[in-house]
Amino acid sequence: MVTDMIALKLLSKPKLRTVDREHIEKVVRELERTASGLIKMTEVERLKKIGELVGADYLLFGSVTEFNTTNMQIKLDRVFGPGEEQRYDKEYKDFVAQVEATQANLNGQIQGMAVAGAFTMGLSQIGIHAAQEQQQKLSDLKSKVYPLEHYQKNIEGTNRLTTVANVGLTAKLIRVSTGKVIWVYQGSKRDMDLRRGMTTLVDGMLESLLRSSSVK
Repeated sequence: MVTDMIALKLLSKPKLRTVDREHIEKVVRELERTASGLIKMTEVERLKKIGELVGADYLLFGSVTEFNTTNMQIKLDRVFGPGEEQRYDKEYKDFVAQVEATQANLNGQIQGMAVAGAFTMGLSQIGIHAAQEQQQKLSDLKSKVYPLEHYQKNIEGTNRLTTVANVGLTAKLIRVSTGKVIWVYQGSKRDMDLRRGMTTLVDGMLESLLRSSSVK
């Protein structure tokens, strides 16, 4: 998964040309099969040889050091970010006012249909039932949306058991012409989702790589 992520992101950079990993592995297998002297080479000589055969200027190596989830007690300090409390409070009050106005309008319709029912037999009962169902749906919807005070009193400052994703990554870049390591990276991250955490970590790694003065 991580290899595919990196390859796709590097392919989106027009100034870079990537060599497919499968092609590199194929070259390595062929080299090991035909060149008995390969096993006598040092690691640096071996990497230089592979890079030359696949036509690469650099070789990027890496490994996933952590990719798991753990259950942790997390203290919820804030539910809303700076400035969001006022916005939420206003939106909540506007929502409640709209629901209550609609319910009042439906109540008026129900009363009107009840009076008209004396003249229209049972036809008004159908309309009354539909309006009452609509009122109940609005009440159910209103009960699922909480005021700002609910979050401040019942959630902020409390501890909650939640699943946390832990991801870690190391990488190094080797210049083929010299066989020297010219860039290294080590990072870790916690997130609520494994894939999202790894994506963020890979983005940070590639940003560091492309900013490096060694890669020109």
